[in-house]
Amino acid sequence: MGKLTEGVVAALRATFTREELPPSPASVEPEPPRLLARLFRPEPLSPAPEPGPGGSRPAGRGTLSRLLAPDPFPPDLPPAPGRAGHWLAWLFSPERLEP
Repeated sequence: MGKLTEGVVAALRATFTREELPPSPASVEPEPPRLLARLFRPEPLSPAPEPGPGGSRPAGRGTLSRLLAPDPFPPDLPPAPGRAGHWLAWLFSPERLEP
């Protein structure tokens, strides 16, 4: 039982020991960025534009109202001249939306 206790204590000490990094040398110069680091580094952002008079959004309808608004229907086409005696014209004629 003594060896088991010593093993558990050693495992707990190894688990909870505080690790420290070696001190960093202050005299080391940073090396210049490599080619890929220069190519893929983030670009600095330009400052945001100043909002003009009347707010920052352009006048008109908003984005959601444009997205969710009903679609305008095209104007009704004039009815095609029907042939006399065409008894199925009522079935294939365009539907009128207005009463």
